[in-house]
Amino acid sequence: MEKEELFQCLESCRMLPMPSKEISEILNILNNPLELDIDDLVEKVNKVDKLNDLMIQNLNTGYFRTNKEISTIKEAIIYLGMQTVQNLLIFFITIQLFSSVSEKEAVKRSFSMKHYFKHVLGTSLASSMLASELKIGDKYKLFSYGLIHDIGIAVLDTCVPEILDDVTLKLQTGVHQIIAERSFLGG
Repeated sequence: MEKEELFQCLESCRMLPMPSKEISEILNILNNPLELDIDDLVEKVNKVDKLNDLMIQNLNTGYFRTNKEISTIKEAIIYLGMQTVQNLLIFFITIQLFSSVSEKEAVKRSFSMKHYFKHVLGTSLASSMLASELKIGDKYKLFSYGLIHDIGIAVLDTCVPEILDDVTLKLQTGVHQIIAERSFLGG
């Protein structure tokens, strides 16, 4: 597929997720941190199906090195800070928006959205930890950048999953990433 064909395909893709009204409201709240009302944010998060549970469940996995179990979003804000919770909410909203493939379909795929999200979160955490350790940059911004550094992969998985599967298969056989991507993009 030539680049121009791919761009046309992406531009005409009707499968890209549209955030619900509730998700849009949360993103608007997060976009205005100076005017943020924590109780309003907690209430809106609790209204979104599974978002609160996804956050709490993942915060207590050990991945975030919390010394105590977190049971509410408000507790997470107090314990981890608003900027961390803000970034995590955006991450988990992204998971909800781009995780539409059923588990049955995922078994047939060579690309794994689960591995993609682990990679993105790992990159975010590593960036943030390095910024803290080296005392350079804003660790919260670097965490955010890590979350979106490969957002194009989520878009490709939604619009042209067969291309992403083909590239993934090539990578799994040892072909370098640049060569694998170019072989499917006419380069």
